[in-house]
Amino acid sequence: MRWLCNFSLLALIALMPFFLQADGNASWRASSNPQLDIGPDTFLMAFFWTDGSLVIPAAQKSASGASRSPATGPSLAVLEAFDIYRAGRAGAMALERMTAFLRLAAIRAEYGVVVRDNRAILVAQNYPSNFIAMFDDAVAWIKAATTGNGAQAFESAKDYERRNGGEYPYQDLANLLFKFSIELRHPPAQWEFIARSFGSSSTKDRRRGHRQLMVMAQSGNLEAALDLAHRHETGDILPKSDTCAMFWYLRAATLGAGKEIDAVMKSMAQRVSSKDREEIRKRLQWVESDPPDGCEL
Repeated sequence: MRWLCNFSLLALIALMPFFLQADGNASWRASSNPQLDIGPDTFLMAFFWTDGSLVIPAAQKSASGASRSPATGPSLAVLEAFDIYRAGRAGAMALERMTAFLRLAAIRAEYGVVVRDNRAILVAQNYPSNFIAMFDDAVAWIKAATTGNGAQAFESAKDYERRNGGEYPYQDLANLLFKFSIELRHPPAQWEFIARSFGSSSTKDRRRGHRQLMVMAQSGNLEAALDLAHRHETGDILPKSDTCAMFWYLRAATLGAGKEIDAVMKSMAQRVSSKDREEIRKRLQWVESDPPDGCEL
């Protein structure tokens, strides 16, 4: 009999991860409202119910009262928002915080790293209709912010950073909005990312900034090409190299740089070997070619 008990206990432990409700990492989230409690107590109560039947929490019953299989819970950010909603907290700050949580859930879902079907779960578990409407508004806002030229995402990211000083969930939301604005190649966001990366003491961060600067230059940004040339010429952040500087100055010339670079180019040509100049010429035949070896950070 003891072996049977041990086997049942091991089976329960093995099954426990499948009942975790996670938002980015596995963690339990139990509600203080028994009608919406999808935490461990609900699971254990259902599993060990005395009559052997599976208990369906009231929040997981259909409007007609018919029982159905328990649904996966919504993501943690949605539950954080619902805590504020359920508490009935009034005022602009409470509404702003609840909205931020809902927007965070929506933008995380865009990256596919958390629950993607939050709305279906909210409907299935009979959450209040006006709370679901707030969630819909958050999703619509995120879709608008993460399309187009990235300007809305970038300005919103800066706004969330300014107003809330890095507090959760505002900084998390700001970071993801900032990431989207860079992916949408919004120039101010790209330059902001480069400035932050080069201002870091981490070599890994600086390399990210270097890659971003090269992406911009290879995409036809004259200012980025000149920035790379100047940094290699002076050894600012990037390796000091006349060959690397000459490559980016010549790339800038193809992008419209004028006579302002003639003097420096003539001086640099005398310091760069004919072999390196030929290598540069070959590489510049391709629009998105990388600079010669040795230019990496």
